[in-house]
Amino acid sequence: MIKKFEVGFVDRVKNVNTEVREFRYAATFLNISRGYEISKFIFGDGVDMLYYVVGDMGIGIFRDLKETGNYCIGLDQN
Repeated sequence: MIKKFEVGFVDRVKNVNTEVREFRYAATFLNISRGYEISKFIFGDGVDMLYYVVGDMGIGIFRDLKETGNYCIGLDQN
């Protein structure tokens, strides 16, 4: 299922901006602290958009976004 989200996201991004040069992967879904660190690093490195799919990592990401004012796309389910 995760692969389907990735394929759709990559397709739409490249449809809007053909100059997108890379996509990065976190390799974790459950680590809140790691989500915060990854968000800080990614936006600090000049990335325009962060897209996360599931897990507690999103809590850490949103903590960073609240501090920095950056945006992300995310989804999860109960």
